[in-house]
Amino acid sequence: LPPVLLERYNNSELYVYTEGSENFNPDGLTLSLSTSYIQADEEGGEYIVEVKTNGEWTCGAQCWNPDFLCVTAEGTNIKGDSVCYNADHVLTGTGDATLRVKVREAFYGESRDGGVIVEVGRRHSMRVNVEQSAALEERLELNVAKDSVASGEWFDLNVSSNSNWHIDWNVLDGDVSSVLLNFDDCYGRGNKTVRAQLDMQGGSSCTIEVHLFSDITGREQTVVLTGRQNE
Repeated sequence: LPPVLLERYNNSELYVYTEGSENFNPDGLTLSLSTSYIQADEEGGEYIVEVKTNGEWTCGAQCWNPDFLCVTAEGTNIKGDSVCYNADHVLTGTGDATLRVKVREAFYGESRDGGVIVEVGRRHSMRVNVEQSAALEERLELNVAKDSVASGEWFDLNVSSNSNWHIDWNVLDGDVSSVLLNFDDCYGRGNKTVRAQLDMQGGSSCTIEVHLFSDITGREQTVVLTGRQNE
């Protein structure tokens, strides 16, 4: 189309129909995707979407959950590392490309959905719907690299979970008023390594229980630590 008519077409002010040519595009641009739907497994995974186009494209993610999906691209003139969670930025490229849609592990009791949107020009837009069913069983595990720590020492608590959780603690043996256990973050979601520090203001040793609680079911996992003064 001439530039003036093409501008009207792009502004949805002009409809163009050519009898016997359903694939006619007034702007000369084409766009197709290898799939329009992804049903992600409970354990998550990587899914491939092939983009076929003769123009410049943009790709964005649309979902309300920040830990659901992330998209990267391989092709020509790719700009942008990845796009996730309704990001303001998009991936861009030219011509055919491969999109890698990475879906994270499902959460217990929580189904999720979102989409990957590819656009070429101003009149060509396609969406890949992504869905994931909720995990049927809750995972809640707490592990510590060492079971004996010194006062002032930082150590790691490793949480493996597909749920929302929080950490609490209590003193089993020792001077309760002189023992403090500090966490860099005692609330979380999914897998996470929590940093903790023992602070003993008195006494030579103590025994501490650290509890991991599910915010969904109330289930509990516990580890026992022995604390000592730093020599």
